[in-house]
Amino acid sequence: MRSALWAELGRRNDRAAFERRLSSAGSDEAGGASFANDQALFAFIRGRSESLEDFDDSVDAVIEDIGTLAAKTSSGHWRSKAVSELFRKLARMDYGAAWDLVQEPCLNEQLRAEVPGLFNSNQTAATTGFFRALSSEKLVMTYLGEWERVLELPEVKKNYESYQAQLNSRLSGDIAIPPEEVIRETPSASHQTQILQSVIWSAGSDHVNDFFPTPEGPNRLPNFQQRYDFLIEGIEQGTFPEKQKESLLKSLENEFKGKLGAE
Repeated sequence: MRSALWAELGRRNDRAAFERRLSSAGSDEAGGASFANDQALFAFIRGRSESLEDFDDSVDAVIEDIGTLAAKTSSGHWRSKAVSELFRKLARMDYGAAWDLVQEPCLNEQLRAEVPGLFNSNQTAATTGFFRALSSEKLVMTYLGEWERVLELPEVKKNYESYQAQLNSRLSGDIAIPPEEVIRETPSASHQTQILQSVIWSAGSDHVNDFFPTPEGPNRLPNFQQRYDFLIEGIEQGTFPEKQKESLLKSLENEFKGKLGAE
């Protein structure tokens, strides 16, 4: 109900509702209220995106609204989802214009997300939304070829070298893992452990990926049993010590407690 309400307010571009949401955006980020806040913000921007009809000043206005809301909140979940939905709609209107906008720095300038990683999270979300809107394999391959050129940029190569240096260092702490490294094999036992622990927490959660319903989205519980089975397989294939395997299995059981067999 919350999502439906705020999406409709977004479609109407209800500025009173926007200002009301803006005034409380930074005050309820603790505890469970933060998820309700994220849901409302995403739904409002989704509604704004759905109401777009052409590439004109209205597109700039939606991007400005995202930036204004982002400046008042520390959570990035709603923002990446909202940016992805916006660019999915833009690509459906005009592939070429949407792709040009993906390449522009407008998102980087207005949405300064201090999140370490190989790519800017907002730019990644925009690219994801764009590709989700493509209607044929030919279009996907055409724009994928354009996107792959980004990997040759000096700043991307520099960030990737920094990531590799973190993997080979003795420093402890979180390592920013590029998206393409999460599903590949890695010989480093410590890297395997970090990836699996991160995936266990994410796979056992139903409020991040499934908390932003859309009319065409899968508004249902995640397939926890399938996630659990995949993680068991991943842990069994790991090359880390037996004690680490036992610790991962314990974390897995804790995260999925009460969720298996409930779909």
